[in-house]
Amino acid sequence: MRRILLLISLLLAVGVACDRPANDADRAAGKGDAGPAAARAPAAYERRMLFLARSQDRPVVALFDFTTFDDGARLHRAVRAWRGEGDRGWDSVFVAAWEDEPVRAPWLIVPHGPFRLLVGDDGEVEALVYRGERGELRLLPAPEFAAWSRGRGTQLRLRSARLVQDDAHTPGVLLDVQLARELPRGNARGRAASATDPGTSGASPARALLYDEAYITDGEELHVALTGAPGADDVLWVIAGPEERVVEGARLEDGAAENDDPREPNAVWRIAAPDAALEGELRAAGRPLELATSDALGPAPVALYLVRGWVELRGVRRPVYGLVRRGKA
Repeated sequence: MRRILLLISLLLAVGVACDRPANDADRAAGKGDAGPAAARAPAAYERRMLFLARSQDRPVVALFDFTTFDDGARLHRAVRAWRGEGDRGWDSVFVAAWEDEPVRAPWLIVPHGPFRLLVGDDGEVEALVYRGERGELRLLPAPEFAAWSRGRGTQLRLRSARLVQDDAHTPGVLLDVQLARELPRGNARGRAASATDPGTSGASPARALLYDEAYITDGEELHVALTGAPGADDVLWVIAGPEERVVEGARLEDGAAENDDPREPNAVWRIAAPDAALEGELRAAGRPLELATSDALGPAPVALYLVRGWVELRGVRRPVYGLVRRGKA
C-alpha cells in the first residue's frame, strides 16, 4: 500500500511540473482571484513586441501583438503574430480573439490555443512560443538594456532577442511596448460597434488606437523609437551608444514620393522633431502588412511597413532600417 501511495504522489508531481508554463501564466494573470476586477473602470491594454534582425541587407522582422479590453464584466483578448523577411512580404503565424473572465491583472499576456509562453520567477516573459501546423516559432527576449516610461500607462523597453523558426536562429533587437489607459464607461462595452460605426464618439476604443509608432536602428548602437500613443504625447526616444535622449512633440509626417507607379510602394515619411539636432527620412521597402478590423487585435485597422532610410543626429547621418506602424481612420 505504501508503494502505491508513493507512486500516485510521484505521478501527481510530474503532472504539475509538466504544466508549469501555463500555470505560471495563469497565476501571474491573477486567475482565481478576480474579486476587485469587477470594480475597475473599463480599460484597454496593449503589449507589442517588434523584432528586428541585426542585418540591413535582408532583415528578418516579426510582430507579436496583444490587446485586452476590460469592459468591467468580461475581458476581450486578442493576439496576432506575423513574420516578414526583406522584400518577400509577410506571413501570418497566428491570429485569435476570445473572451475571458475578469482577473486581477488583465494586462498580462496569457496562453491561448497553440500559443504558449514561458514566464520566469520574476514575472518576465522568457519565451513566446507558437507550435502549430506551420511548424514552430519562438521569440526569446533577453533582459532589457534600456527603458523609458511615462507614468504607469506607457513603457518602452529595448532588449536583445532571438527569433527561432524551426532550426533557424536569428539574433536581433526587440522593442517591447506596454500601454494602458482607462476608457469611458459608456463606450467600453461596444467594442465591435466602435470598430465599424463612423459615428462613434471620439473617446471610443477604436479611435484610441489610432496612432503612429516606429522603431528603427542602424543594426549597431543607434536605436530610435517613436510613439504617438495616448499618454505618450508624441515622444521620440533615442539611444545612441551611451547617450540617451527623449524628444517631446516628435511625429511622422508624410513626405513626397519620387515615383508615381501604382505598382510600387510610395510611402515616405519624415521624422519631424522640435529638436533640430535630429532629423530623418524613412521609405517603405515593399508592400505594407494591412491589418483590417476583422483580423486586427484592436478595433482600429493599422498598416505595418518595413522601412529603410536615414537619421541625422548631431550632424552625423546614418543609414537605418526598421518598422513603422500607422493607425488608419
